[in-house]
Amino acid sequence: MKELRVGRSRDNEIIIDDTSVSRNHAVIIISGNSFSIRDNNSTNGTFVNGSKIYGNFPLQYNDILKVGNVIVPWRNYINAPQNANQHIAGNSIGMQNYPPQQSPIYRIKNNSSVINTGIFIGIIVLIFGIFLFVRNNSDEKRIVGIWECNDNCRGMRELIINDENNEHRFKWKNGSETIKGTWTINKSSKRLLFNPDNLDNIENFRFAYEFKDNILFLTAVNNDGDLSTHEIELEKQR
Repeated sequence: MKELRVGRSRDNEIIIDDTSVSRNHAVIIISGNSFSIRDNNSTNGTFVNGSKIYGNFPLQYNDILKVGNVIVPWRNYINAPQNANQHIAGNSIGMQNYPPQQSPIYRIKNNSSVINTGIFIGIIVLIFGIFLFVRNNSDEKRIVGIWECNDNCRGMRELIINDENNEHRFKWKNGSETIKGTWTINKSSKRLLFNPDNLDNIENFRFAYEFKDNILFLTAVNNDGDLSTHEIELEKQR
């Protein structure tokens, strides 16, 4: 009769690096052509084909053995036949040949922690990707660029909006005149406000805005919050 001790301790023949496995969890017993498993009152139990076993339990060649949360490929550790149904004579099933006084030692490392770490990293990457997508496709990002007027320009040729160094600056090229200043955006009300620099005679420009693909539509808003009928159409150049 041969025995293979299974557990987390380093003095076992089959060492399993998993916290769900007890230090001396169970013993696989090989007796001629017969196999059995004995649970050593382990904390998380020993299972054969999904059923918890107590004490000694016979093992058939196709049985699935699990200790704690780890499935043990126990047939790999014996000279099992290629065909489980073939006749086995004598002691052809037993331990592999090892040098005298030397016991076979197998190590099973549970990869669940590696898998869980990979899943966690994947979730973080996904969340970060969603964050970047939302940020890069927000109105505040989409509005940045060089816009060229296509329709209802009324002298406007080009509108340059940037956010370099987190400074929201704009240039409004209107004929031979260029108006510079800062801009703010209200995404909830879809309003865009231009604040010219040092032009006391020019009030702030307020517009309702709307995106359609690469086109920006601006509709002037008066002091009462009413929209004008004049809609400026701009196309993004870059």
